[in-house]
Amino acid sequence: MILQSRLLLGKRYVMGMKQHSRASEETVASARLLRKVMQPVMPMALCRDEAALGAMGVTFAAAARLWDIQYNLTLDYRIRAQLETDSGGRLGSKQQAHRGATEKAFIEISYYKLSALMSTPFERTFFVDNDMYVLEPSLAHDLLTRTARLCDLAMPIVPIRQGLWGSPPAPNLCTCMIYYRNMPKVIDLFLGAALRLARAVHPHVQQRDQEMIWFEWVEARPQLRLLILPEEYYCPSTATKKIDGQYVWNIDFKVAKGRRSKITGEPTTPVPCNSVHGHSSRYHSLWREFEGSRAANQRSVQGW
Repeated sequence: MILQSRLLLGKRYVMGMKQHSRASEETVASARLLRKVMQPVMPMALCRDEAALGAMGVTFAAAARLWDIQYNLTLDYRIRAQLETDSGGRLGSKQQAHRGATEKAFIEISYYKLSALMSTPFERTFFVDNDMYVLEPSLAHDLLTRTARLCDLAMPIVPIRQGLWGSPPAPNLCTCMIYYRNMPKVIDLFLGAALRLARAVHPHVQQRDQEMIWFEWVEARPQLRLLILPEEYYCPSTATKKIDGQYVWNIDFKVAKGRRSKITGEPTTPVPCNSVHGHSSRYHSLWREFEGSRAANQRSVQGW
């Protein structure tokens, strides 16, 4: 997981002051759930900066033991070399200088996210965003062992088929969940994505790490062993339903004759969600389930 003050401040800038504390509590809720359900237990790491820890305050102090490893978030020197500091102290590039303050903030978040991915302390990493809720106990272990035999990098597909993604050479990918191997050709993918962002190579698309990783893969590194995971690996929350207490992703695939979906009544298949991407929504039902009360965020996490 990555916790950076730029992320907290970025959400606060866009979504209002209350979202500042929400973002930090969401990080804890996500980690708490992963620690609770994960089987077998595997080490968890948090890449963070000191400003983010200060912003979280008591929330983080009560949850610090959730992570086995914590290390400092710093901007990769090769990315920094492509950037310059403006009068407000924000890192940017001449090619992105015309963008508004909000857009610049999220571009900078992408630089730091890619830097964090590049600095993983593990040989094999299962990365999840701060607003990911892992539900399948074996998900981390399966990706790090069984899936790892098939590829060097794995990300889920984005269920968008409009615009640029109407007829692309490969589907759009979501960086909310990434399995990857700590090896030069994967790290170079992240670095290449950051440099594309700094140089504004693709000004016609959203300027984020996710889009730049896709372009770097398709245009510069097609030989990379990359596996595209289906939607149920992260179940975008806007299309997630619940059946008998279980979150599912409904796909248009006919089931056995005579059976129908409990969700729609149509002959389609509901697939259990391995995790759910909350999209930073405090209204998402998983947030309400696993946030608990305000007191729950203050209690000891011993035994989780």
